[in-house]
Amino acid sequence: MNLFIFETQDALAEAAATLWTKKIWDKTDMRICLAAGNTPIPIYQKMIDYYHQGQVCMRDIEAFQLNEFGSLQSFHSGFTQNLIRECLLNWVDFPAGHFQCINLEAKDLDLEIARYDSLFDQPMDLTILGVGTNGQIGMNEPGSLSDSPTRKINLTQPSIQAARYYLKDQNLPTWGITLGMNRILQSKEIWLLATGKYKAGVLKRIVSEPPSAVTPASWLCNHPNFSIFADREASAQLF
Repeated sequence: MNLFIFETQDALAEAAATLWTKKIWDKTDMRICLAAGNTPIPIYQKMIDYYHQGQVCMRDIEAFQLNEFGSLQSFHSGFTQNLIRECLLNWVDFPAGHFQCINLEAKDLDLEIARYDSLFDQPMDLTILGVGTNGQIGMNEPGSLSDSPTRKINLTQPSIQAARYYLKDQNLPTWGITLGMNRILQSKEIWLLATGKYKAGVLKRIVSEPPSAVTPASWLCNHPNFSIFADREASAQLF
């Protein structure tokens, strides 16, 4: 495990975006799984800046969403695939057909989950993750095992309440579809992002406790190419 700590969220975003850019130079057609939410947005904004500065080209990348909220209309601004488009993909030279998404309007949701899961038979080159205060990643809630599959899952209250930060609806989603821990752990490289004081407790558990289903993000510590990017507030309990 690699642990990178930065004084500010902006410094973290710049370092992560710079490293990501270098990886694209080395492999222009990289396959990458992207998280939505507030934590990765500063990195996405840096990537947009680098694109406009001519430092990076994303036209050959294939992107995949990590998860999707249930019970939202496909045009909803809080739909995670829409968030990823609006925060990054719409503003760079990324072809729309290169973004692989979960179709919650499919007639047979089980078949759609199986179809989407099959896209990960070829491992991701890079998976970028956030983490919930309860240790969930994607929507792999506490109780998820290291081999938990891509599936429909009921959200815990911490995850439902966290959705308020980027969903304005009074009726928040209570379920979603998430990429399984098994597929996440097959990625060639994994980055976990943690910023702000509210992530300090969960980050301490990830780093200091044995991997377990109590804190699903802790399974990442078993991965041979796993890095944590944290700001000073999120890492406050590590030392």
